Amino acid sequence: MKDNYRQKKIREEFFDTSNSVLVKAGPGTGKSTTMLSLAKDLNIFDKGIMLAFNNKIVGELKDKLNSFVLTSSVEASTLHTFGLRMVAKKFTFKVDKNKFYILYKDLYNTSDIKLLSRKEENVLKFSLKFLDQFSRIFLTDDFSEIKEASIELGVWEITEDTLLQSYWITFLEIREGFNNRSYKLVDFTDMLYFPVYFDLKCTEGYTHVFADECQDFSVLQHKLFEIICNDDQHVKFIAVGDDRQAINAFAGSSAESFEMFKSYDNVVELPLDISYRCPPIITDELNKIYKGVIPFKSEGGSMSIKTERDLSSIPNKSLILCRNTAPLVSTLFLLAAEGKKCYILGKDTFNSAKKVMREYLYLDIDTALTNSRKELLELSKNLKSETTRIRFFMLKEAIDIVSSLSSNFVFPYGTKLTHYFAKATIFFVASEDSIVLSTIHKSKGLENPNVYLINKRKLMPSKMARNEKSRIQEKNLFFVAVSRSSENFSYLNIKFEQ
Repeated sequence: MKDNYRQKKIREEFFDTSNSVLVKAGPGTGKSTTMLSLAKDLNIFDKGIMLAFNNKIVGELKDKLNSFVLTSSVEASTLHTFGLRMVAKKFTFKVDKNKFYILYKDLYNTSDIKLLSRKEENVLKFSLKFLDQFSRIFLTDDFSEIKEASIELGVWEITEDTLLQSYWITFLEIREGFNNRSYKLVDFTDMLYFPVYFDLKCTEGYTHVFADECQDFSVLQHKLFEIICNDDQHVKFIAVGDDRQAINAFAGSSAESFEMFKSYDNVVELPLDISYRCPPIITDELNKIYKGVIPFKSEGGSMSIKTERDLSSIPNKSLILCRNTAPLVSTLFLLAAEGKKCYILGKDTFNSAKKVMREYLYLDIDTALTNSRKELLELSKNLKSETTRIRFFMLKEAIDIVSSLSSNFVFPYGTKLTHYFAKATIFFVASEDSIVLSTIHKSKGLENPNVYLINKRKLMPSKMARNEKSRIQEKNLFFVAVSRSSENFSYLNIKFEQ
């Protein structure tokens, strides 16, 4: 297919000017195709790198790049892999995913933590773990700043107490000591953090840098991107993304990431808004949420409202989305009762529920539900506290999941909660022709001719969305959900048993 007029304008700006290009690319507008087309036509003296978020996307990009007869050298990499390469050129190191626990053990052995109760120590340990992670992602060690940012992300583990703040100061001293040893321990976040922390220089000679999904960069990733672009050989970059599809703030992405690219020198923003995926009836719905999606197709598609009575008529291979996880579990059992094959996308989908229920995991399920409901009642008495509110809604979601497992799995009396979660791993086994159930967050990058969204009015926006940034993220989630459809979209309203 020939370039459309938007792609032609991007191409002209990229090749015929000295400007870098920021592309606002709507759903299904061919952003990857556009970037690959530009990479293909770089000249023999150019050297480029395509930066993507995960190894699966990198693998796909490499396959497509290798299919070209390239006159230039263009490679694909994740930011983490690239950062680790920079570390490897400067230091002797070992990758260790358990680095935090090594640091914590040092803190434990040199402080009075051992005087705390087991429960108090566990709360402290998990709070410090989040502080350690977010301090690097947000490039600040200030407790108050991290705490404020964590609330925006929906993190309840970081408490307000002065004891935690005191231990945090000591932990930072230990971390700095470890980081400045000649033999480095490097965890996943350090792959990005160390090039910034040690002010390393990029000497790879990349003339052109391509950044995909640029709306999801964290503050730390932006700093590493700056390092890459400060290479002496650097000419320009092209960053492609869509601030309307920024939904990963909970994982540390900066809500202002797309706007931050405008602050670089000589940047021109251009639209890529002709959607080859969504028919007019779907783009009409998208334009009610955000303006600026133009359909390439002239007809086709449908919008409808369905209920639980329509579950039996959902076609195989359809995509069912939901804001929350618990309704997906309940819907899976309802579909199974109708004889439908289905599975939940993402083996880590229950991680949040298991984390919030961790002190109940080794109780029998009836006791776990009784005790967690008692905690929920106590939390409900102090919902003015943001941390308590977040914990309350996350615990309620986890209780709904566990209640569904309890009602539908048959185990001997006294079976521990952890065994129910273990059996629930069967939910994540994909099979041919199955209906796919997914949270909206995990559906990013997917498309399907038949998309269903569960209980939009009841669940969106989330009750945890209390500030403007989080409300925008909720609006973005709705935009992402609708834009997964390449043909038919249905609002699926289900009345679940309480």
